[in-house]
Amino acid sequence: MPSELLALGTKLAAKQAAEWSTENPVLAASAVGVLVAPALTVPALSAIGFGTLGVQAGLWSIAASMQSTIGNPVVGGVFATMQSAGAGGAGLAVVNGVVQAGVGAKGMGTTAWEWIKAFNRTGA
Repeated sequence: MPSELLALGTKLAAKQAAEWSTENPVLAASAVGVLVAPALTVPALSAIGFGTLGVQAGLWSIAASMQSTIGNPVVGGVFATMQSAGAGGAGLAVVNGVVQAGVGAKGMGTTAWEWIKAFNRTGA
């Protein structure tokens, strides 16, 4: 009996979520973005040269180019934080938080803009 109630509740929640997503596509996309963004942070950092073992050398390494320009990174600075995140350290929480905040702010801004446009069209 409890498993049947759980299944029924899950189906109802999925239906309500689908209806809400259809009515609010920008907010739904933002919510998905906030949830998915952390999974993409480490691969993105690795792609630009912040690897698990340090800055990746090479012609196409943006991180190596940055480090050759700035010299020794400052402890706690942006470069050091990104390197820590690329290596899976404490900087990962900071970078994930910034990415999630950016995705969320973009979604909220887009939603507000769409609301203002709709208000101006209808006047209500």
